[in-house]
Amino acid sequence: MKKIISTTGLLLLLAATSLAQDWKSHSEPYGLRTAQVAAEGITPDGAAHTTLTIQCASGKGAMASIIYSVIGADKMKRFRFEDFEGPDAVAASKKLTTIQVVYSTGEAVSEKTQVSGSFSDSDTFAFELSAQAKLASEVTRLTTAMAAPNAAKIIVTVQDNKNPQHTLQTEFPVGGATSAVNETMKGCNAPPARKR
Repeated sequence: MKKIISTTGLLLLLAATSLAQDWKSHSEPYGLRTAQVAAEGITPDGAAHTTLTIQCASGKGAMASIIYSVIGADKMKRFRFEDFEGPDAVAASKKLTTIQVVYSTGEAVSEKTQVSGSFSDSDTFAFELSAQAKLASEVTRLTTAMAAPNAAKIIVTVQDNKNPQHTLQTEFPVGGATSAVNETMKGCNAPPARKR
């Protein structure tokens, strides 16, 4: 997954700098734009550094992605990352991931979905949800919600394929998300998010 690998340096820098921080955005070569935030997550093996990344590529058939990455996954024993790995993964068709954006009003946008997965670096496992950027989808609904000025928090939960009691979960901050996510989604010619 080249687009994930291209942002590995930023991912590790964000994770190492702080447990939780504001969103940052930047442009990659070939029209790829990225917005990312880091926070401490909870896993069956204890606390872990995690990141949430929004990526959008320009051009015909532009794709947008939401990527949840868990650093140190290679050493974790109580979550079956391998069940999510690769195009033929046993969990590939199962809706085991929930992404929820909660507004300051108490309302929320929530999507329970299937994801693809891979090791984007030797110790980092990435769960990815992708869709065509110009079509209505789980990705566009969620990114629009994340960028809304009154978004309050983003919660990502991934359930183990075998043991539903074993989950990965992170609550991500929304500071800077409006500008960072909107700037990133411009690469897909997506309209800016508005307050709900």
